[in-house]
Amino acid sequence: MRKINIDEISVMPKKLRSVIHSLNTRTENNISMNTEGDFELDPLHLRFINDIEFIVGYGRGYWAGVDEEFTLIRLKDNCKYYWVYTDYSYVKVYAESKETVEKVLFSMSVEQQKRYFVEMLTKFKQESILRGDIELFCGEIWSEIAKVNKEIRNEFQREMLKVKKKIKEDHLQQAFNYFKTTQGLVKLEIESGKLVAEFPENIRFEIKEAE
Repeated sequence: MRKINIDEISVMPKKLRSVIHSLNTRTENNISMNTEGDFELDPLHLRFINDIEFIVGYGRGYWAGVDEEFTLIRLKDNCKYYWVYTDYSYVKVYAESKETVEKVLFSMSVEQQKRYFVEMLTKFKQESILRGDIELFCGEIWSEIAKVNKEIRNEFQREMLKVKKKIKEDHLQQAFNYFKTTQGLVKLEIESGKLVAEFPENIRFEIKEAE
């Protein structure tokens, strides 16, 4: 079966879109009303959240501690992947390869994911892709995003169902086109997501893809 390409996946649930819009609007409104700069968000921080794509989130309601959130992001300009970790008091960023990201998301069990994230926090090198005051970034921006981490994960899971359905449909169509000229075939059709071939004397077979 064709592998899912994580480069083609990103999500933007309604709550996340609302949070990002609110953060962008907050600074725009402050500038338009000539309020003091202390109330404005750092432009470097805003640029960062507008230059990333969100993939999935793990944390509260999943397996991590109450105040621990891991969010997978991809930079728009170079397609590099990073895990952003927060405990709502600080933010840490860890780089990861596409290949390992796909392994974590598509192959690991929940327990394996847990061990992976523990190892990340204890052994991985932190990346310095964030600019400006990191504590302010955590308190003013990323803490708000982390609150909708569960929605990010749920949206990712819904997207995966759609992608897997599309892959299955494509494979069924490819198989149909391949087997439709089989000698002796009476009828070939897709029934309820299954490819069924009928031969003389009402002999029917379901054609399945090898595991």
